[in-house]
Amino acid sequence: MTLIVAFYMGIWPVYRQMGQLENFIEQGRLHAVSESLQDHFVFVSSQQLMHLIKGASLFLIIVFCWSGHPIIVIAGVLTAILLPNSFMYLVAKARKKKFIVQFHQWIPSIYSMIRSGQSIEQALLISCSKCVPPLSQELELMFKQIRVGVSFQKSLEAMVQRYKHPDLDLFSTGILLSIKTGAPLAELMETSIELIKKRKAFHQKLDSITSQCRIQARIGITMPILLALGFFVFNREHFNPLLNSTYGVPIVLGSLLAMLIGMLWIRALSKIKVSW
Repeated sequence: MTLIVAFYMGIWPVYRQMGQLENFIEQGRLHAVSESLQDHFVFVSSQQLMHLIKGASLFLIIVFCWSGHPIIVIAGVLTAILLPNSFMYLVAKARKKKFIVQFHQWIPSIYSMIRSGQSIEQALLISCSKCVPPLSQELELMFKQIRVGVSFQKSLEAMVQRYKHPDLDLFSTGILLSIKTGAPLAELMETSIELIKKRKAFHQKLDSITSQCRIQARIGITMPILLALGFFVFNREHFNPLLNSTYGVPIVLGSLLAMLIGMLWIRALSKIKVSW
């Protein structure tokens, strides 16, 4: 009964007020996030992003009415601020990872077509029908740009700028170098493919060496959070002193800060940058 009264007296007016702010927010950050997602062929309108924020915030408000802890309010504010950009980052990262995997599988087929005597445009056009998204979407976008008057060089450079991966940059550099200088494209592509294979094998070996460190760091950071959440949900009497006592909240904040510093430190140690 208390939750129902809180809903009609507190939650619903806040939800309606968020609806009044929707038109203002759509013109700003959410609209920019929506346009950035469209660059990755993910069509999510700013209104849908606003509904996502409303749903997450409404859930946290209900949890606050049930628990009564102000930390939930802070979590709701952070969710409303960070959710759109975090969603865009995760979508772009997943699409880039899938694109690079398809790109590595697609290079040998392009090379075999060029060795058989076809031009790069013909090889790309033929392979476009055999690919799946996101690679097929990027190739189709290239040819649409070419049909409306954009040069092949600029359309290829635009695709490289969208993904910014060294292997893709090396592949496009070989093609553009062949177009500008008239060098044999098959030989340049053969050299590029060989270098890409060696670099891929090196990065896979490097990832296997550092993966154990990353997994241990994730487990070490996740376990205290899950343990605290379990006490908070199932046995709140053991957790309430941390939130109600004078020194409890600083201890919790200090623990979170220490875990954050440890996570960043381990990430810096396990992240090895190579120049090729």
